[in-house]
Amino acid sequence: MAFSPSKLTALREAKGWTQSDLARAVWGPMISSEGKLVARNRDRISVYEKGLSSPSPLNLKRLADALGVAPADLGDGVAEGGALPFQITQAPREPGKARLQVDMVVPFTVAAAIGEKLGPHCSQ
Repeated sequence: MAFSPSKLTALREAKGWTQSDLARAVWGPMISSEGKLVARNRDRISVYEKGLSSPSPLNLKRLADALGVAPADLGDGVAEGGALPFQITQAPREPGKARLQVDMVVPFTVAAAIGEKLGPHCSQ
């Protein structure tokens, strides 16, 4: 299942919540640098809804719980089996580049081949 930004937006709006309301329900409040009580990670909801990033499996579950739905209800229904063990997101302030995060156990030969392929493209 691939995450669906439009479904997140629709479910949030159906509850009559702002992005801050949803962030507060998921991660709670915090005190801003200006001393105001704000929703923790409030910008993250905007990033998810714009499709610039997908939530991790843990955050997908947290979002679903806050909205009172199953995690699958936040997907596009393209594939079954839950969230993928990797994420590809747009690299901030780097047009045309992506951030790849992988959390998988694979045979060493596969990991070595991926490392070799990525080597020339890696930057710190």
